[in-house]
This record gives sequence, C-alpha cells and structure tokens, in this order.
Amino acid sequence: MNHYQANQEIPEDDVYDYGLWDLNRILVGMGRSFADFPSMPLLQQQWAHRIPNPLLQAEQYDVDEMATLVDEQRTIFNPDQAATFNAVLESVTSNQGHLFFIHAAGSCGKTFLYNTIAAEVR
Repeated sequence: MNHYQANQEIPEDDVYDYGLWDLNRILVGMGRSFADFPSMPLLQQQWAHRIPNPLLQAEQYDVDEMATLVDEQRTIFNPDQAATFNAVLESVTSNQGHLFFIHAAGSCGKTFLYNTIAAEVR
C-alpha cells in the first residue's frame, strides 16, 4: 500500500487504478459493477480501504490562491464561458448533480474554463 507525500510523483498506474475503482464504485451505486463487463481490467489495489484517498492527500491547494485565481479568470470569461461556469456552480452548490458536456473548437477556452471550475470547487 503506497502513501504519497505532497509534491511526490504519483505513478500513472496508481492514478489509472484509482480511476477504475472510482468508476466501479459509481456503477455499484447504479446496481452494476465491472463484473458485468468482462473486458474491463481488474483492479490492482483495494482503494476502498484507503480513505482518505492518498492520491488526493498528496494534492495540497492554497485556498486563498485558488479564490484569487478564480476571481481573476472570471473577469476575462466570454459570455458562453460565464454562463457555463454559473450553470456548473449552481448544480454543484445546490447538489443537483447535473452532467455537463462542454464542446467547442480548439483554442476556444475549454481548458481555461475547466481549470477555473476546478479551482472554484476545490
């Protein structure tokens, strides 16, 4: 069982395996599991017993820095980015759990929007 320190390089295999575990956890909540999909890879670690998640513990964020970043980036959103940001945050803060699909041509600011949303919810 691996434990990670802040700023430590996390092996890609562990990130992949945790992602599989998280997807399976979601499926179980819907009455299914990876067992229903024989072509899915097997989990390599028992992540359910590793709470809090060691991958997330290695990530440390300065809350004030994130708030400043969000405030700065929101001022340069175009109208579509602003509307999308507001819709996503409304869903998050009111615990609606909506699913959003953001589609646009390259270099339209999708990653900029994603990063701003991530900074806000951290």
